Amino acid sequence: MSKTKNNFKTQSFVTVIFSYNRPMQLDLTLSTYEKYTIQRNIGSEFVIYKTSDERYENAYKQVAKEHPAIKFIKESTFKLNLYNCLKGKKYIMFVVDDCIFTKVYSLKDICLFLDVCEGTLGFSLRLGSNTTYCYPLRIENNIPYLQPIGERMRVFSWKEAGQGDFSYPLEVSSSVYRIDDIKPIVEGIHYSNPNQLEWVMYNYIPNLTNKQFLLCYENSVAFCAPINRVQTENNNRVGINPNYLIENLLELYEKGYRMNSMQFGGFTSNGCHQEVEFEFIQLNG
Repeated sequence: MSKTKNNFKTQSFVTVIFSYNRPMQLDLTLSTYEKYTIQRNIGSEFVIYKTSDERYENAYKQVAKEHPAIKFIKESTFKLNLYNCLKGKKYIMFVVDDCIFTKVYSLKDICLFLDVCEGTLGFSLRLGSNTTYCYPLRIENNIPYLQPIGERMRVFSWKEAGQGDFSYPLEVSSSVYRIDDIKPIVEGIHYSNPNQLEWVMYNYIPNLTNKQFLLCYENSVAFCAPINRVQTENNNRVGINPNYLIENLLELYEKGYRMNSMQFGGFTSNGCHQEVEFEFIQLNG
């Protein structure tokens, strides 16, 4: 891993969060993001969202009202919406609306390490020594050697990771990348939603001949809670608790209930994805 002079500026960073018909879960994502993210670039934090009907649309307007620092973009042409968010930026963090942040992390430190470690592809917030289980495949992760390179920071070869989450270097749930490294993906082949974007990313992996390393924290600072499904393009494993169907969560949200973000302070997941039970609190209740 060669080194280059760092020239990090907070303004060079953009966060893009994808959401569809999940106002309750998005609220939890944003609440934990706002709580645990240090050195945010307020003004360059976007939610690209899509809804299926007026009830969801009204709920998203309420989410936006409760998180005024985040810019909401209603999806028109997904690829163009994403491209416009990236203009003039050097780094991007992708996030999805079932992601939950659990521990303090520094965007500045992440980008500094990306700057000096040219052989790295990105920084995963969802991987760490604790992520022993690959939920989608129902297998134990083959955890590669996580070499210490700084306080809490680790680096590993995703090419040598073997089966499981550590060998999946490009994803949209909670990872940071240099925009120059993913520009061929973003500007290239057609995609019209986050699932298609991640599929394009997966197919691009063979081109990553000079980026064989990933960075992460010693213990992950984010995970996804796969409690429901909002799309039909893939059949990824999700939970089956009917209380967490999107229709039921929408009704709770409309009644003023929110998922309790305090529940996940310091939480350590056993994988990038983990089913959990949620506590709900009522606003002004």
